[in-house]
Amino acid sequence: MAIDVLILNTAAVDLRRTDFAFADRLAGQGGLAKCRTEDMPDYSQQQLKAWIDEGSATAGGPGNTAPLIALAGLKVAVGVNLGRGQYGGLDAQGRYFYDVMVSHGIDMSATHVHPALPTGTTFIHSSPGAERGGIAYFPNANNDFDFDVFKPAVKRLEPRIVYYMYSGLSGRADANGGRDLAEFVRWCRDRGAVTIADSHTLTADPHRLIAEGKAVAEYKLLEPLLGELDIFFTSSDEAKLIENTLAGSRDWSGADERKSNTQFLDFITQRFWRDDGRTRLFGVTVHDGAYAKHRHPAGEIGGPAKVLSDFLSGKVVDLVGAGDSFRAGLIAYIAAHLDAFRHGTIDFSQAVQTGNRFASLFVTAPLNDRYGPIAEYARTLRDRGEREQMPTTKGAQMMAKKSTQSTWQDKVSNHAQLGGIETSILDNGLGKGTRIAWVNTGAGLRYKVVIDRALDIVDAFFNQHSLVWLSHAGVTAPRPDANRGIEWLWSFGGGLLTTCGLSHAGAPDDDESGQRGLHGRISNIPAEVESVVQPDLRRRKLDMSITAVVREARVFGPTLELRRTISSTLGEATIRIRDVVTNLDNTPTPHMLLYHCNYGWPLADDGTQIVWKGTCQSRGMDMDNAIFNDKHDYRTCQKPSEGHRRGSEACGFIDVTPDKDGICTIGLHNAKLGLAVVTKYKKKQLPCMANWQHWGPGEYVTGLEPATNFPIGQSAARKQKKLIHLAPGKSRTYEMEISLLTQERDIKSFLKTAGQ
Repeated sequence: MAIDVLILNTAAVDLRRTDFAFADRLAGQGGLAKCRTEDMPDYSQQQLKAWIDEGSATAGGPGNTAPLIALAGLKVAVGVNLGRGQYGGLDAQGRYFYDVMVSHGIDMSATHVHPALPTGTTFIHSSPGAERGGIAYFPNANNDFDFDVFKPAVKRLEPRIVYYMYSGLSGRADANGGRDLAEFVRWCRDRGAVTIADSHTLTADPHRLIAEGKAVAEYKLLEPLLGELDIFFTSSDEAKLIENTLAGSRDWSGADERKSNTQFLDFITQRFWRDDGRTRLFGVTVHDGAYAKHRHPAGEIGGPAKVLSDFLSGKVVDLVGAGDSFRAGLIAYIAAHLDAFRHGTIDFSQAVQTGNRFASLFVTAPLNDRYGPIAEYARTLRDRGEREQMPTTKGAQMMAKKSTQSTWQDKVSNHAQLGGIETSILDNGLGKGTRIAWVNTGAGLRYKVVIDRALDIVDAFFNQHSLVWLSHAGVTAPRPDANRGIEWLWSFGGGLLTTCGLSHAGAPDDDESGQRGLHGRISNIPAEVESVVQPDLRRRKLDMSITAVVREARVFGPTLELRRTISSTLGEATIRIRDVVTNLDNTPTPHMLLYHCNYGWPLADDGTQIVWKGTCQSRGMDMDNAIFNDKHDYRTCQKPSEGHRRGSEACGFIDVTPDKDGICTIGLHNAKLGLAVVTKYKKKQLPCMANWQHWGPGEYVTGLEPATNFPIGQSAARKQKKLIHLAPGKSRTYEMEISLLTQERDIKSFLKTAGQ
């Protein structure tokens, strides 16, 4: 009975009252304290029940996360210790916590009733003044959390994500210097679960401890844990305390927010991330967003970078649970895109942005309706229909679908009714015998992947409109021998993506290192398919992907391997491409890569805008100089030109300006169709971009071509000392995303961001 998320430990009921002044004495004014069970105020169960009934209670710990994730349409279970008592076998606090979870569809079958200790309880002094009152937390039954008690639940529930709350709050679970928790996390991971845990050390004055540089014993428990976790987020203050504890005291007085948090993430990831083929995501939450750093399975690092919250609105009612609700949104997004997370192709910034969204809704909600805004948000998405996007959250249609499962549940027998991947073999013409895969996203976008040509993409349609230019030949069978002169043009089909490389991109080349034909060999090499992943509606998995390996190999070298994954999500008009290029040879090998993306009518039409921000220079030939100069409008597609008959063409070399996160955004906008095609990629991976313009009658095309180098060929790149050499066994990762926009607000945002 596999579930999406299992949340463990730290069941608590938070009680807020103005007459809890004793919390100030225990925790200090505005402070937090972890207290002993024997020091808990001797309130009767009847009194606690009365306060719960009058609305003074909220469910803490998993209560700040589990219902929010469930409202995103995911299957959630909670495994916790609750106290025994007279209310259906539970004490007043345990009964309240249990009932709140069940009312939101949470699986509580992993509940353990503790025979002696009460349910965890927090007393919060709701101070009538501006100063925040004390928070006195009594772990109680949580303090006796036993991993062996909950392992059978993990085996039975088969969770895809295991979230442990929190390191530092349970005496038994934190025993053995934190190694018991680390071993449990590793055990969960070995069973196939993605793991996340967080830390929570209650201290009355964190800023004083930071200034004094004192170590905190509870943070030492993270030492064995951090290397095992896939995901870890902490607060900005806790980040400083953690670094002081694990790395030694340092002076934070001169460090601004960005410097402090990026330094912490660099420290913690360099120390605890291993080269073990796992996706990792660590971060620090701040008042207006979060800093994040991620690692792809192949080893490439992204960040640290700040994801500024797009959702800062409304008056904050209570910040308690802000971090928990952030993690709820983060986990919900990752659970909805779990295959992409495992492969490292997930949109990490949008995962963090979804966390920002959930936190904003949670901390601005009335205390008696903590989940209401999330529920209302889900209802709004349902009312707008399955294909409505989350406001300002790119690619989050998935989350809308997760909350609108009931609109298609029990009405669809086969995912192919909505979309998916269909493989076949062409049986006619120049492409006879060529393997292909049609991908239907169910959102109007359909595209053809040619398996026998390096998993390139040829045909692509959005609704009734073709997006691409196809050559007269179209799809042809691969010609691995076409690597002399311009033989490549005989098999160039055009299309949405033709890969150029892997060791040469540009005009034919001949030097002391050998002869190389136009744009290299890779697009003429068949791929070896590793997997085809279909959407699985019953398991709420909407991602689809095809992964294959293409080897540009020769005895005695060079030998380069391209491992490509092309993925989409049911209901999203987006294509994601992730390439990992590895040198399998035993000597360094030259490497060049260019994505030849070819757009045609009706998308490319006279008047269509070619959108990019940056600087441009002519390639240097006569036609290039005539087109790419300040007196000519080379940012607009032209009418068919007599001057472009036969081989006449023009090419500009563009240095695209990235955004603050290092992302380049380019594309085409056809105002007559109300349609834009947007391509995004990382400047660090693909620093160059070429714009190819060929307005020949009957052969009308423009290309946008992100690349490692401008298409000048291996020889020229070597002379300019810009040629990449991959060392033996080393890899480089490239990611690109192509999306379709039709909403006016989204197109305006694209033009504002990427336009000149």
